[in-house]
Amino acid sequence: MTIKQIKNLAMASYSNNSLDVKKINRISKFLNRTQLKRYIQFLKNFEKSKTVIVTMSQLNVKSGLESELKKIFPGKKLQFFEDKSLLAGLKLTDNDIIYDFNLKNTLENLVSYINK
Repeated sequence: MTIKQIKNLAMASYSNNSLDVKKINRISKFLNRTQLKRYIQFLKNFEKSKTVIVTMSQLNVKSGLESELKKIFPGKKLQFFEDKSLLAGLKLTDNDIIYDFNLKNTLENLVSYINK
């Protein structure tokens, strides 16, 4: 089985923009070990491309931000995580692109700029 065919199987594993467990079980039975590894890799990459990870300093402001982020990232799932090391800010990870809106990093960048 070629890589392209495995990729097509991974795309066929979705129904209504979510993974279908029945399809995955059916497909995985017919794949050998190396094909199964590639198949799982493609599934992870598709999930990563359809998900935006939002890391915040406090989760209690999630509700107002969630509606705004859905407008900015239509058709993507939002996952919220809390990170106390962020100072008054948030970090968005959209596939491989990281948007960092954080007071701590802003202050560090200012200090490094001043020291130059």
